[in-house]
Amino acid sequence: MDERCCNDAVTRPQSGGTRALQKSRSRVPGATQQIARRANRFQHRQRAPRAWRARSGSQGADTFLSYVDYALCAVLKTKGDYMAAGPCFQEVAGLSERLGDTEGKLLAKAELAGIALAESRIEEARSLSEATYDEAGDYAYARSYASAMLAITEMTLGNVDAAGALGAERMANQWYDPRQPYAFLPAFLSHAGGDYAAAVAKAEQLKADIADQWTAEHEEWLAILKRDAASGESSISNYYVLPTDQTSQ
Repeated sequence: MDERCCNDAVTRPQSGGTRALQKSRSRVPGATQQIARRANRFQHRQRAPRAWRARSGSQGADTFLSYVDYALCAVLKTKGDYMAAGPCFQEVAGLSERLGDTEGKLLAKAELAGIALAESRIEEARSLSEATYDEAGDYAYARSYASAMLAITEMTLGNVDAAGALGAERMANQWYDPRQPYAFLPAFLSHAGGDYAAAVAKAEQLKADIADQWTAEHEEWLAILKRDAASGESSISNYYVLPTDQTSQ
């Protein structure tokens, strides 16, 4: 995975909605350093005298730190540094659970499922995403994110019907994520079912729909779908990572 600019928001929940910690348009390493510096400053305050923490509110401080940590973990995952991102998200999940931040814990667990998918630990990814999906309940954003992970996992395992049921739920609830690979779920469902022409048509419609949110990685997926349509054979063994990334693992 390369170190291209990160323009999407890193989302973290708060009561009544979703908190967005925006990444800058600088390259990923710069963003990592910036977030790390903020985390270090905040952790230094956490070691301050008890009187300061009493005035500022320890729980609020820990909650803010969990947001900073989540953003740092997400940058590490975007860089492809899964060895660091995995323990990072595990720590966030534990901190969120201690704070009673159920949605934060669920999102961190969904990210862990994504890391397992990226590293081709498919059964582990399925177990993690399924457990997170079931636990999410009325937490719509967490359930949506976990359902996307689970659908991609099921397609990768060849369970097209199970993935299709998850896709139908996503459409019914108007759950949508413009990032790749999640935005490609309808196209991937057609591809996994062997209808390569329909997959290309859906991907091209997606390109028109999301316009300026279309990235170089989106274009790579479209090119792969077109290639498979031309050859009549699938070159995708894992719907979570681009085949070019799979061959470099």
